[in-house]
Amino acid sequence: MAVHRVIAAATIPNKAIDAHIPPGTNAADHRIVRAVLAALPPKERQYVIWLRVPEDDIGANDLPNDALVVMYDNHLPPGTIDSAYASGHYVLYFGGNVQLDSNLIFGWNFRGYFSPVIQTFRTEVLRH
Repeated sequence: MAVHRVIAAATIPNKAIDAHIPPGTNAADHRIVRAVLAALPPKERQYVIWLRVPEDDIGANDLPNDALVVMYDNHLPPGTIDSAYASGHYVLYFGGNVQLDSNLIFGWNFRGYFSPVIQTFRTEVLRH
């Protein structure tokens, strides 16, 4: 399964958000990724990644957003990244909303796809 990423830039201003979502991203995913990017500070937008869990995976039907998972990773390796790399990152969209106070980490485990942690994304990354 492919992990998608924003087309990186040192800063992504509001007017350039759409240009940094890769061509070929379907309209529903584009809308959600755009909402996440708009909620983040311009310098943090380049670190957004997303994937869609295959519908035949165990528990995929229980995931929100038709199994779309949008995450944050400020240690992205260059080039293409695969789904094994996606584990361990803050989930920024669930329940139909952007969640900057998320304390959920994505990963494949026996209890599901999300694991709660003590620190929230806002306190750990944004430090507001």
